[in-house]
Amino acid sequence: MVEREEDWYTDPFERHEARWMSDGTPTKLARDAGVESYDDPPDEEPSHTPTRVQEEQAANGSDLLRAGDSEGGGQSLNERMAEAGQFGATSRSPTHARTSSSDSPPLRRRSRRPDLS
Repeated sequence: MVEREEDWYTDPFERHEARWMSDGTPTKLARDAGVESYDDPPDEEPSHTPTRVQEEQAANGSDLLRAGDSEGGGQSLNERMAEAGQFGATSRSPTHARTSSSDSPPLRRRSRRPDLS
């Protein structure tokens, strides 16, 4: 009997390599050669008992990417976002960028006094 969990199992109808099971019930989400698609389960009895598909995952975290990591030798996400002007980046070169708020004069509010002349 199928466990009452959500996960990938072999397709009990043998139409696909795997089918997503939710609470022990086959869903329309199917997978073949790593490509997911939709295919409603047929209105027939399953031809075999599904078994959980074991996913291959790197135990050392080498399959994970971090925001500062570069993918394929290119720029990291942080570098691409800074280049695009995100997160407060400007188009000025780093030598012209202010390094702290003490570099700028204090802000003053404009006077809202009416001109009486």
